[in-house]
Amino acid sequence: MSNILTTLTLASELACAPNRTAAAQALAEHIGCQTVLVFIAVHRVGTLQCAPGFSELLPSQLNVQDFLTQTIRAGTHQADLFFLDGMGPVSCVSRSVDDQAAIVFIGGNPDAGMMDILERILPMLKIAFQEEQAALKAAELERSNNDLQQFAAIASHDLQEPLRMVMSFLGLLERQSAPQLNERAKVYIDQAASSARRMSKLIRALLDYAQVGDGGRPFTTVP
Repeated sequence: MSNILTTLTLASELACAPNRTAAAQALAEHIGCQTVLVFIAVHRVGTLQCAPGFSELLPSQLNVQDFLTQTIRAGTHQADLFFLDGMGPVSCVSRSVDDQAAIVFIGGNPDAGMMDILERILPMLKIAFQEEQAALKAAELERSNNDLQQFAAIASHDLQEPLRMVMSFLGLLERQSAPQLNERAKVYIDQAASSARRMSKLIRALLDYAQVGDGGRPFTTVP
């Protein structure tokens, strides 16, 4: 009973992002393997990727995707994997309950009973990791949107200034040199001024477009 409680306690600590690497290592040592990795489905990507905050000791991408595919099909899989740092082959065991998440036990000789327990709570871990991943994406999108708005504002100011100077000098030329200008020259000045005004409107429209949807509301996770 104490082993089960310890396993559940360590597994629950995986949901805490700041201590995830240490919690995964402690869990691995408790069940008798080298390390533990949890892979979750990434929306619009179509593959399972390692959840954030786990060990950097990752299998090579091609190697692990085939391994995970076999896991999803059978619910469990065992094979040797090679790692990005050149280590390998290392015996790995995996468990999965659906196509949205899998837990991989790397190296050692993990206890089968403890793996069964972790398989049962994998759906709960999956939800926690997917919510965390969605929050990270929302924060990244907010930063990107803020950067875009700042760039648009700076670019708008920098591009509008020379246009204002062009329109100002065109107006000055037209006023001060009107008696010396023939009709063709006046047409050229009108066309240049009209083009400058259209360019100014286009720049303002681009700035407005960059700010579309920004009503001061924070980004939120969409279920």
